[in-house]
Amino acid sequence: DFGSGTSANSLKIVHGGLRYLQNLDFKRARSSSQERSTFLRVASNLVRPLQCVIPTGWQRSKSRLIMGAGLALNAAVTFDRNREMPIPQRLPAGGIISRTELVGLAEGLYMGDVSGGASWYDAVMTDSERLSLALVLSARDP
Repeated sequence: DFGSGTSANSLKIVHGGLRYLQNLDFKRARSSSQERSTFLRVASNLVRPLQCVIPTGWQRSKSRLIMGAGLALNAAVTFDRNREMPIPQRLPAGGIISRTELVGLAEGLYMGDVSGGASWYDAVMTDSERLSLALVLSARDP
């Protein structure tokens, strides 16, 4: 059964490996970024860029400084993420956003002790079942 788990992940994120940088796993982060770029390039009708945002706080692990450093490292590791990419599929580098910008993006969200936000781009599958079928059919054809 090809793609039997594709519906299980309701977010349908095609992530570029940002989370692997927490453990300094550069090889896995790079590999994830390259796979995400491949999906964005060859399946542009089924995979599209997605802006992600997380609030930053005053504690050290979620501070603007730490998150900014992580996003800068991510930009360096994924330096070629837009190589040969059609313009609508290109992923901007992430960065730190102000509290005002965060409020504009997440209107109605309780901001409490939030200093601003961290923004980055990943990708999302618009139809994971169709993407699985397209991959199987392309593997069948020489």
